[in-house]
Amino acid sequence: MEGVYTLLIPKANLSFEVFHNHFHRTSLFCGFQAVMGAAFWLESPNLIEDIGIVEKDWEETHGEETWTYIADKYHQTAMNCFVAAGFYVITLVLSSVTCYLNSKEVV
Repeated sequence: MEGVYTLLIPKANLSFEVFHNHFHRTSLFCGFQAVMGAAFWLESPNLIEDIGIVEKDWEETHGEETWTYIADKYHQTAMNCFVAAGFYVITLVLSSVTCYLNSKEVV
């Protein structure tokens, strides 16, 4: 029985280290996606190249339609970033629950 107990301790420590690294990585990506989503939502001019303007659609817009088209593209990209951040949160929760359940001592 003593050998089994000593084998569980390194596994628990390794599991915690893996969880700790995964937690920081996932929370970092989630935060980055949220910040990018906010920047797109605020229509940052520096991100105009990343909103996916379709050249054919761009040529068909005139006057006020052009600004509406650009705003729609910014908001669509912002929503994509927020959805990605949401998936990172779901991954963080699931991995936290999994690590918690794996860290329990098996009887």
